[in-house]
Amino acid sequence: MDQHGTEDQTHGCAGEVRDAQTGFGERPMIHVRTTQPMAPGRQADAVARAHEWVAIFKEAAGIDIRVSVVTTGTLGRLCASADYESMGAHEEANAKVNAHPDRIALWAKAQQELRDGTNPFVPGTAHDEIWRDA
Repeated sequence: MDQHGTEDQTHGCAGEVRDAQTGFGERPMIHVRTTQPMAPGRQADAVARAHEWVAIFKEAAGIDIRVSVVTTGTLGRLCASADYESMGAHEEANAKVNAHPDRIALWAKAQQELRDGTNPFVPGTAHDEIWRDA
């Protein structure tokens, strides 16, 4: 018997068990991916900066974000990815993060680096995607 008092379950395409009434599975439904090219020679700085953002998301909203660098194809890109139960959970987490004082300070630092030409990412190249399970 599941949380809704029913034994009805279906299986999603990845084999996870889904509740027949709600369609929600045991894994998150919303997948957020942000990719951005790193400035030449700045991979270590970009990865370190990404982990600063990760720490803020974790502290402010309890969100675990994974940081990856591409190993094939167009090199020099970084990806930050997180999963959420719903769009509402994603929006709630972003609201908490946007109000966090460390986020505000880090954003100001990044803006100054853009003006100085020292930001570890290529300006204006971030690509955000929000995916949902189908």
